[in-house]
Amino acid sequence: MRIPDQESVTVEFKETWTERVKPTMIGFANTLGGDIFFGVSDDGSVKGLSPSERDLIIRSATSFARHGCHPPMDALISAKVLTAARKKILVLHVEPGQNRPYSTNATDLTSKSVFVRTGAANSGANRDEIVSMIQENNPIRWEARVSPRQDLSFSQAQSLFASHGVPFGKEFWRVHGLQDENGNFTNLGMLLSDQNTAGIHLAVFDAEGKVSSISRFPGSILLQMQTVRNRLDEFNPAHVRKTNLQEREEKFPYPQHALREGLTNSLAHRDYSQPVETAVNVFPDRIEFVSYGGLPFGLTVEDAMSLGVSALRNPGLAEIFLRFHWMERIGSGFADIWRDYAKEPEQPSLTCLPKTIKLVLPKTLEPAGESRKDQLLGLFAGQAVLSRAEIENLLHLERSAVGNLLRGLVSEGLLERLGKGPGTRYRRSAAPSP
Repeated sequence: MRIPDQESVTVEFKETWTERVKPTMIGFANTLGGDIFFGVSDDGSVKGLSPSERDLIIRSATSFARHGCHPPMDALISAKVLTAARKKILVLHVEPGQNRPYSTNATDLTSKSVFVRTGAANSGANRDEIVSMIQENNPIRWEARVSPRQDLSFSQAQSLFASHGVPFGKEFWRVHGLQDENGNFTNLGMLLSDQNTAGIHLAVFDAEGKVSSISRFPGSILLQMQTVRNRLDEFNPAHVRKTNLQEREEKFPYPQHALREGLTNSLAHRDYSQPVETAVNVFPDRIEFVSYGGLPFGLTVEDAMSLGVSALRNPGLAEIFLRFHWMERIGSGFADIWRDYAKEPEQPSLTCLPKTIKLVLPKTLEPAGESRKDQLLGLFAGQAVLSRAEIENLLHLERSAVGNLLRGLVSEGLLERLGKGPGTRYRRSAAPSP
């Protein structure tokens, strides 16, 4: 084990034991764990420790972990002696705790006694962070807790279950956790109900980063999922080209599976304990999924992107998504997304903050040899009705270029203009009768 170059969220340098070590130990236990290098100055230079100094540090750390911290965290710490620059130092390792929040005062869980790591510093945890730690350690997961509202109806969910050929009724409610053993509706039941208040919005941005439209989708989380899936399909039309006389090749601006997995993950793994909307942001060159709730405690970005690594926040909701074939298998979403982009020049990105996760899917290259006119007409598959701003985003073109294309296609009778002013929309012209 080598001494890191600098302090970080998981590394602290201390020349010897002081009272300031205590917040560091608690901060590590409440965050990601970490190592305290004793006998090392703040600039990383090695000072070394005598045997008596090392013994004092071990006794002090053990005593604090056992008697000065609430709950006790002595099982989380271990120490070992290392040689660096021909001098002996002591490394105190602190594991991330499973009984957070850890505090210096069992009866005063405030920023004065509960610490977390923020970069290379310790900071007092705010109220939301403390509440979040308490909720994470509730033996009853959020989905299974009794919903504060009990007058729930399920007409939207009933219709979607029927369309997927899945039986839905009181027996399903009990077996799959929509009701508890006493017949009370749970938070999972609330999510699936017509009265669900956990929303999602889809915002479309123009080439200058300004919002051109925003849509919100209320109601059952299942209806939200279905509606937004269909909406995203409108932003991902197939471009078809002939590879030879018999074969045709489809190319999508975004890999279809990756786009749908991005939406599925944003809803299946969201923290629904707070009333924060899931955001789907459509830009000319990318689509972003922003969901509330960081990675489940103990899971890293690397874990999330590894095949088979999973720590589901909402297993009941994920099980229903599996039944609807909206998920292929639990724990594979992010890894599958990166596989879908394996041959693309631009790769997705995953940003994990303490309270949010943002997945960015870049638009892939447009198929070669296809004219802008054909690409624009290809957007109007089915009964699509689009605004100029939406077309700008889909084709990644400037306003003037799209305006010229639209005027030409309308004059040729290939597109029909609906309305005037800011509310103008376009659709494919009906084929003339024979």
